[in-house]
Amino acid sequence: MGWSGTTGVVTKLAIKLFPNYAYNDLLIFVCEDAEAMPDIISSLTGTQVAEDMTPWMTPKPLWAKGFIHINIAYGAHSKQELTFKRNLLQASVRPYIDKKEAGFLPLPPPEKKRFLKIPSPDLARFADIRKGGGFEYVGAIMAIEHFSKAYHAGLDIAEKFKVTYSLGARIIGAGHAMMFFYAYAFNRADQEDVDRAQNALEATNAAAIDLGGIPWKAEEPAQKQIIDQMNPATFELMNQIRNLLDPDHIMNPGNWEK
Repeated sequence: MGWSGTTGVVTKLAIKLFPNYAYNDLLIFVCEDAEAMPDIISSLTGTQVAEDMTPWMTPKPLWAKGFIHINIAYGAHSKQELTFKRNLLQASVRPYIDKKEAGFLPLPPPEKKRFLKIPSPDLARFADIRKGGGFEYVGAIMAIEHFSKAYHAGLDIAEKFKVTYSLGARIIGAGHAMMFFYAYAFNRADQEDVDRAQNALEATNAAAIDLGGIPWKAEEPAQKQIIDQMNPATFELMNQIRNLLDPDHIMNPGNWEK
């Protein structure tokens, strides 16, 4: 897993499916304290009713700057079941609401439809925010307890390299891990803009690895960064398996090589 096809050909794939519910809804929970996020995420996933949970942070539009939003998607076969699930989710984070440390963002029906669209139109808008259509990101699998450090690392990198950014995470399964992502938009026609984004990507890979994360679908520079931090015995084992299964190195060459 994560070896980029260097040890074999994928012949079997599993996909988690959800029912095609008659009713679908979305809640957006908002807070300012990144330190509280691991507990908030754990509380929400503990209800076992959210189908998808995506924390996100962006400086644009201005109303979103400085806040951490969590999109919580869920569905049901009936209106009664939908209400039951909504109540469970809201009750799970009630302590934060009562202390006025966080709360749910009211969404009028037209705005809610926008958030329920798949794929999200907001992704396409962000990808071209710098014009020129440039968009790159680092997604790293890491423990949820590192949320605050990952969040602040992303802000520091964006400030250092002066890049347009969006940060977020996809919660995996019942909350045992997350895919924390750092997205950078740039103008393909502006070489300085491209260079800033590239430097930000390399710094982000390094930061994610330092946090114990593993960049997902790592490109060649990121692979080399991972190898440098990897236990030498693990890398040797990888090469032994590769040489056994693919002695001529014809399977996806150029990946996981020093």
